[in-house]
Amino acid sequence: MFKKVSGIINAHIISHTHWDREWFLNIKYTNEWLIPFFDSLFKMLEKESNYRFVLDGQTLIVEDYFDQLKRQGKNSGQYKRKLKQYVREGRLLVGPYYLQPDWQLVSGESLIRNLLIGYKIGEKLGGLMKVGWLLDNFGQISQTVQIHKKFNIKGLFLWRGVEMESPRINSEFLWESPDGTRLTSIYLLSSYRNAMRLGEYKEIMKERIENEVRKIYPFATTPNVLLMNGYDQEMTPDDFLPELNKLFFPDIQVKQSTPEEYIEAIKKSSPKLRVLKGSLYSGRFISVFPGILSARMYLKCMNDTCQRKLEKYAEPLSVISWLNGGKYNREPIFTNQN
Repeated sequence: MFKKVSGIINAHIISHTHWDREWFLNIKYTNEWLIPFFDSLFKMLEKESNYRFVLDGQTLIVEDYFDQLKRQGKNSGQYKRKLKQYVREGRLLVGPYYLQPDWQLVSGESLIRNLLIGYKIGEKLGGLMKVGWLLDNFGQISQTVQIHKKFNIKGLFLWRGVEMESPRINSEFLWESPDGTRLTSIYLLSSYRNAMRLGEYKEIMKERIENEVRKIYPFATTPNVLLMNGYDQEMTPDDFLPELNKLFFPDIQVKQSTPEEYIEAIKKSSPKLRVLKGSLYSGRFISVFPGILSARMYLKCMNDTCQRKLEKYAEPLSVISWLNGGKYNREPIFTNQN
């Protein structure tokens, strides 16, 4: 049964790429795609003055891009200036993370430092996105909300691990950490690619949008629905705005949006949201792939050893040295962000 439409449905299209730096391929190959990707992205931003794009909630993709320019002997100055301009204008959204970790596999301190470094780089680039971007995590730890809230994050977007009792399934909920901290959270119940490549199939764009909106609107707690315009390693931003502007929908208002705008639209409607507490590891609606926890175990053991030495020995000893007149290196280990 579809929920009856009363008034206008606001369909928000968020354009993005989910960039796996090392998942099915390592950085030797994925980094080679960054220059053509950013070339096509800059062309789109120049062509469409209102176009906005999400760089997968991280800043490492930018750092890797600058490094790749250097490796190919290109003058990165003009590209850095262009990228910073789009970030300042709010048309290119970076951060809040430095990289996209598996939150189950690294320490709490690593997660906090990840956000600290992401914030620092994002601010140097011209600003950062203030939402949590957890599109493809294989389950969610219980303190996710608590950590994000400490960084003044406005809300969260996530997919895997969420479970609600049918038929009371909603695309929005309040997620609560063990300390009682809550954040508005967006459940991507139709995945992060439910409106991918609209512009490539212009002849069915209107039908695709209408069908997707009708499909997910029954689960919405407000007049807003989310259309995710992107996919893994998406190399060419979708050129859909010119065709979208030609379309008319009698009861749907469609626009390109940003994650922050979508969170604000949900909050503005003041819906009564159900509360989900603690960790989210259910595979009832979409797999959380628990088997990957045992994959590449040698790398995970090495990472655990390194982070323990940094957290338990190197940093405490550095602080003691600083307190006694020595030097403390405050700079994180990253380059190329200036």
